Amino acid sequence: MELDREDHELRDLVSQTLENKGVLGDIRAQLRASIFLALDDEEKLTSYLKTKNNKLTSFLESSNGRQAFTLIVELLEHFNLKHSLAVLTQEAGLAAAGVTTSRDSSDNLNDKKCVKISDANPATVEPKLVKLLKDSTNTTP
Repeated sequence: MELDREDHELRDLVSQTLENKGVLGDIRAQLRASIFLALDDEEKLTSYLKTKNNKLTSFLESSNGRQAFTLIVELLEHFNLKHSLAVLTQEAGLAAAGVTTSRDSSDNLNDKKCVKISDANPATVEPKLVKLLKDSTNTTP
Protein backbone atom coordinates (compact mmCIF):
# COMPACT_ATOMS: atom_id res chain seq x y z
CA MET A 1 0.00 0.00 0.00
CA GLU A 2 2.86 2.35 0.88
CA LEU A 3 4.58 1.56 -2.43
CA ASP A 4 1.44 2.37 -4.43
CA ARG A 5 1.15 5.75 -2.70
CA GLU A 6 4.81 6.52 -3.39
CA ASP A 7 4.39 5.49 -7.02
CA HIS A 8 1.40 7.81 -7.37
CA GLU A 9 3.26 10.66 -5.72
CA LEU A 10 6.26 10.15 -8.00
CA ARG A 11 4.02 9.93 -11.06
CA ASP A 12 2.20 13.12 -10.05
CA LEU A 13 5.48 14.92 -9.37
CA VAL A 14 6.97 13.91 -12.73
CA SER A 15 3.75 14.77 -14.53
CA GLN A 16 3.54 18.20 -12.90
CA THR A 17 7.22 18.93 -13.61
CA LEU A 18 6.86 17.97 -17.26
CA GLU A 19 3.68 20.04 -17.53
CA ASN A 20 5.36 23.09 -15.98
CA LYS A 21 8.28 22.84 -18.41
CA GLY A 22 5.96 22.48 -21.39
CA VAL A 23 7.30 19.05 -22.23
CA LEU A 24 4.12 17.12 -21.50
CA GLY A 25 2.16 19.05 -24.14
CA ASP A 26 4.87 18.31 -26.69
CA ILE A 27 4.81 14.61 -25.78
CA ARG A 28 1.03 14.55 -26.18
CA ALA A 29 1.27 16.28 -29.58
CA GLN A 30 3.98 13.88 -30.69
CA LEU A 31 1.87 10.92 -29.58
CA ARG A 32 -1.18 12.22 -31.50
CA ALA A 33 0.97 12.76 -34.59
CA SER A 34 2.44 9.27 -34.29
CA ILE A 35 -1.00 7.72 -33.96
CA PHE A 36 -2.24 9.47 -37.09
CA LEU A 37 0.92 8.52 -38.98
CA ALA A 38 0.54 4.90 -37.91
CA LEU A 39 -3.04 4.88 -39.12
CA ASP A 40 -2.27 6.83 -42.29
CA ASP A 41 -1.89 3.72 -44.41
CA GLU A 42 -5.24 2.45 -43.32
CA GLU A 43 -8.08 3.17 -45.72
CA LYS A 44 -10.42 2.91 -42.75
CA LEU A 45 -8.98 6.09 -41.27
CA THR A 46 -9.50 8.06 -44.46
CA SER A 47 -13.06 6.89 -44.93
CA TYR A 48 -13.81 7.37 -41.23
CA LEU A 49 -12.56 10.95 -41.23
CA LYS A 50 -14.44 11.78 -44.43
CA THR A 51 -17.73 10.48 -43.06
CA LYS A 52 -17.16 12.30 -39.78
CA ASN A 53 -16.50 15.70 -41.30
CA ASN A 54 -18.40 16.32 -44.50
CA LYS A 55 -18.05 20.07 -44.03
CA LEU A 56 -14.25 19.80 -44.08
CA THR A 57 -14.28 17.49 -47.09
CA SER A 58 -16.46 19.94 -49.05
CA PHE A 59 -14.30 22.87 -47.99
CA LEU A 60 -11.09 21.14 -49.12
CA GLU A 61 -12.67 20.37 -52.49
CA SER A 62 -12.95 24.12 -53.12
CA SER A 63 -10.11 26.32 -54.30
CA ASN A 64 -10.61 28.65 -51.32
CA GLY A 65 -10.45 25.71 -48.92
CA ARG A 66 -7.16 24.46 -50.29
CA GLN A 67 -5.74 28.00 -50.27
CA ALA A 68 -6.80 28.55 -46.66
CA PHE A 69 -5.17 25.33 -45.52
CA THR A 70 -2.06 26.10 -47.56
CA LEU A 71 -1.70 29.33 -45.56
CA ILE A 72 -2.20 27.44 -42.30
CA VAL A 73 0.37 24.81 -43.30
CA GLU A 74 2.88 27.52 -44.17
CA LEU A 75 2.27 29.19 -40.78
CA LEU A 76 2.85 25.92 -38.91
CA GLU A 77 6.01 25.25 -40.92
CA HIS A 78 7.28 28.79 -40.28
CA PHE A 79 7.03 28.31 -36.52
CA ASN A 80 8.42 24.76 -36.74
CA LEU A 81 5.26 23.19 -35.29
CA LYS A 82 6.02 19.77 -36.75
CA HIS A 83 3.73 17.74 -34.52
CA SER A 84 0.78 20.07 -35.01
CA LEU A 85 1.39 19.98 -38.76
CA ALA A 86 1.58 16.18 -38.78
CA VAL A 87 -1.70 15.90 -36.87
CA LEU A 88 -3.44 18.48 -39.07
CA THR A 89 -2.16 16.89 -42.28
CA GLN A 90 -3.43 13.45 -41.28
CA GLU A 91 -6.63 14.47 -39.55
CA ALA A 92 -7.77 16.81 -42.32
CA GLY A 93 -6.51 14.58 -45.14
CA LEU A 94 -4.51 17.44 -46.63
CA ALA A 95 -2.28 15.25 -48.81
CA ALA A 96 -5.29 13.63 -50.46
CA ALA A 97 -6.84 17.07 -50.98
CA GLY A 98 -3.72 18.31 -52.77
CA VAL A 99 -2.54 20.62 -50.01
CA THR A 100 1.22 20.25 -49.87
CA THR A 101 3.45 20.94 -46.92
CA SER A 102 6.07 22.98 -48.69
CA ARG A 103 6.69 26.70 -48.60
CA ASP A 104 6.58 26.74 -52.41
CA SER A 105 2.88 25.93 -52.35
CA SER A 106 2.08 29.17 -50.54
CA ASP A 107 4.16 31.07 -53.10
CA ASN A 108 1.75 29.73 -55.71
CA LEU A 109 -1.04 31.72 -54.07
CA ASN A 110 0.53 34.95 -55.31
CA ASP A 111 1.32 33.44 -58.72
CA LYS A 112 -2.29 32.40 -59.21
CA LYS A 113 -3.49 35.79 -57.96
CA CYS A 114 -5.72 33.92 -55.53
CA VAL A 115 -4.50 35.98 -52.63
CA LYS A 116 -2.76 39.27 -53.23
CA ILE A 117 -0.14 39.77 -50.56
CA SER A 118 2.14 42.78 -50.67
CA ASP A 119 5.76 42.33 -49.76
CA ALA A 120 7.30 45.76 -49.30
CA ASN A 121 10.36 44.31 -47.61
CA PRO A 122 11.33 40.93 -49.08
CA ALA A 123 14.04 40.57 -46.42
CA THR A 124 11.31 40.29 -43.79
CA VAL A 125 10.45 36.63 -43.47
CA GLU A 126 7.00 36.07 -42.06
CA PRO A 127 4.16 33.75 -42.95
CA LYS A 128 1.84 34.85 -45.74
CA LEU A 129 -1.14 34.53 -43.41
CA VAL A 130 0.39 37.17 -41.14
CA LYS A 131 1.11 39.42 -44.14
CA LEU A 132 -2.45 38.96 -45.33
CA LEU A 133 -3.82 39.99 -41.93
CA LYS A 134 -1.53 43.03 -41.81
CA ASP A 135 -2.54 44.07 -45.32
CA SER A 136 -6.23 43.73 -44.50
CA THR A 137 -5.95 45.91 -41.39
CA ASN A 138 -3.85 48.56 -43.15
CA THR A 139 -6.31 49.20 -45.98
CA THR A 140 -8.68 52.12 -45.82
CA PRO A 141 -12.27 51.67 -47.02
